[in-house]
Amino acid sequence: MNITLSDEQLAIAESARAFLDEHGSSARLRAAIESADGWDAEQWRVMAQEMGWLGVAAPERFGGSDLGLVELAILHEEAGRT
Repeated sequence: MNITLSDEQLAIAESARAFLDEHGSSARLRAAIESADGWDAEQWRVMAQEMGWLGVAAPERFGGSDLGLVELAILHEEAGRT
């Protein structure tokens, strides 16, 4: 079994890490939680629309990227790291 990440998967990890390093600080999280809405709508918009994270494992016919669970796990790993 080959468990080496592909170039595309490594790119997903690198882009997620860069985004989360810039936008996922503890201070930003606390500010979002303490805001009137309790979350950062702009950050979620960027992750959903620009980064495409919310549809990474969803089939293309439903508007997703149709990548799979490995790519979803990569995003979760990077989010957990942050």
